[in-house]
Amino acid sequence: VLDFAHGSQMLRRVQASLGEYDLSPVRKGSRNELDQLDLEKPELGEWRYIILDPKGITLRSRPTVDKSFKLNTRVDEGEIVNVVERRASASTVFLRLETDTGQLGWAFDAQPGPGACLRMQEAPIETGSWYYQVSSDRSCCPRSRCSSSDACKIGRCLYKGCLVKVEQRIEVGLATFLLLADGGYICANKDGLTPFVEGPLAVHVVNNSTGVISTEGGVSLLKAPTTEPWAQTRMVLLAESRICVCRR
Repeated sequence: VLDFAHGSQMLRRVQASLGEYDLSPVRKGSRNELDQLDLEKPELGEWRYIILDPKGITLRSRPTVDKSFKLNTRVDEGEIVNVVERRASASTVFLRLETDTGQLGWAFDAQPGPGACLRMQEAPIETGSWYYQVSSDRSCCPRSRCSSSDACKIGRCLYKGCLVKVEQRIEVGLATFLLLADGGYICANKDGLTPFVEGPLAVHVVNNSTGVISTEGGVSLLKAPTTEPWAQTRMVLLAESRICVCRR
């Protein structure tokens, strides 16, 4: 701009404190005010939710769909998160999350507007101790979260006949995920119709039970309670060997 033009002063300097002016940027198309008006009273408590969005979600600093309030905290698909506050609006429910690392942020359970989809869902979790046996002909590697993504594979693959100990069962729609005592999740039945495992099985713990191998040729040891070829080993218990039984 020009402060002088054709011999006339067009602009002049003024002294003013910054407090007299609102210098915050204007967000074009912001829905913050609308979101705040739609919000109902907060519901405080503790709930467990699972992330369903295949792309994961990015937390926000406040309960809004405005992308300009996004934080640098992401939660991946299949993660189980702790929700400490819920605030319903006309089109979605805003959830205040607390991650395992103690970080807080806001997300919403359903994408509002055209193409609405469910991004998060409350996940009933049952804690206990059960034994399951892999029944599928297809092997499966445990995952670090409740997901079928190959990107979160951990540990060794489980083959047909493997016996696994389970500490948690999580219902996600028609699917059931199992948290293994050795770490990692497996999907017990992906669509509610095709089981990957059988169980829970009746496994009895036996204390101070001993025996003697009576078979003349001895007994071959197995990696798991199954006759599948992968479970065969070269180890043999000879006839008349004394053994101690811990489970049956």
